[in-house]
Parts: sequence; C-alpha cells; structure tokens
Amino acid sequence: MRILLLEGTTDVAFFVPILRRLYGFSEENCKDILGRFKLEGLSNPICLIQNGTRLIVFHAGGKNKQKQALKAIILAIKMGYISDVEILGVARDVDHEHDVKNWTKSVIKNGGFSVREDGEFLVIDDLNLKVAILGIGNYSVDDFGIPSFELKRELEAVITDIAQKDSVTTKFKASLESLSNDAGRKLKPKDIMHVLAIAKDFDGDSMSGLYRKFVESVLDNNKDTVVEVLGYTGIDSFLRTLTE
Repeated sequence: MRILLLEGTTDVAFFVPILRRLYGFSEENCKDILGRFKLEGLSNPICLIQNGTRLIVFHAGGKNKQKQALKAIILAIKMGYISDVEILGVARDVDHEHDVKNWTKSVIKNGGFSVREDGEFLVIDDLNLKVAILGIGNYSVDDFGIPSFELKRELEAVITDIAQKDSVTTKFKASLESLSNDAGRKLKPKDIMHVLAIAKDFDGDSMSGLYRKFVESVLDNNKDTVVEVLGYTGIDSFLRTLTE
C-alpha cells in the first residue's frame, strides 16, 4: 500500500483526476482498507487502486498543517493503525520550503525517527518505510511569457503552465494586462486562475472545483500537454515512483 500526502483540497483536485485518467487508478471504498479509523488532523481519505496497487490520498487542510499531518501518518504507521505501507509520498509547494526533501527530513527527525537518504527516497528503517518527495512548482519567471507576472512556486504555477500551453493565456493576454494594470501590481499564479475561470466558463464556488474541471478538460482535449508538463516538472517521475 502507498500513501500520498498533499497540502489541501486544490492539490487533491489536481492530482486525483490525473491519477485516474493517466495512471489507470479507480476509486474504491476506504472502509475495506482503513475501517472506521480516522487520523486526527487529516482529511477523509480517497482510496484508489490500480492492478492491485492501493494508494490512499490525504490532504492536511492547508500548508501550515502539513507538518502535523505528516507526523500523524508516521505515528499511525508505527502504532499499526495503518499497516503494510511501503511508500509514503509527500508533495509540497517549493515556494514554502526551497528544499522540500530537507523539510521532510526535519519533520521526520522531530517526530523521533532516524532517517537516511537512499537514492530518490528518504528511508525510515524502523518502520521499513520509503518516503518519496515532490517539490511542486520549481520554475523560474523566464519560463512564463506572461506580462507583469510574479512567480510563486506553487501548484498554481503548474496549472498556469498547462493553461499557457493550452493557449488560454494567449487568448486572454489583453485581460491579463488589464487586470495587472487595474490592480497596480504584477499578477501571481492565483490571479491567473480567476482569468482561467472565465475562460472555462466555470460557475462553481470553489477553486478546487475549477482546478478539477480545468485538468479534466485539458485531459479530454489536449492530453499531450498535461503529459509534457508532468514530465519536465518531475510530477510524472514522482507519481511513477509512488505507484509502480
């Protein structure tokens, strides 16, 4: 069994459709795996399966809660509340911690566990557990041809990149320039998401709903774009390491 720990609901809205559409996972009932056990400080799980590989997806409810969520998962594995976990994946925006691997290592050590590096993994020998790390949004501002753009190395930068390759930002270039001028500042990736909502005629009330709708739309109509971005951002390598 594998576990994927994400920051929040928008991350779930991005990753779960990708895991389903590109990696062949389908959803199953978590009660058959976790019973009625609930991890404090974590979301309800989403349980996925593909060719016998089970993946449980949690989010922490926000970036500031991810440290405690990671400690809670590791403690639950130690206490046997979750068993047979081979790999724990941790995905976190680069902008929060410039080195997500060092951040993860520090959290594990602060939880009272010894940890070592072994190739692409961190390893907690006491738990026979491998930890895979993903830093999300490792871009430079030159990677984007958007006027007055202030880069934030976060999930929204990845979605902005996909939108750019899907020609959304080109079609709405004038709107982006006008928004920057009206705001009197450079645009951040989250600002681009509001333009994306207009472009995709999204009338929902949550950003996670927009992210899910956008990712599913591009997967339906321009899947190669998503595959390309996942490749050079390291997301594909991380997901394959976690799931294969």
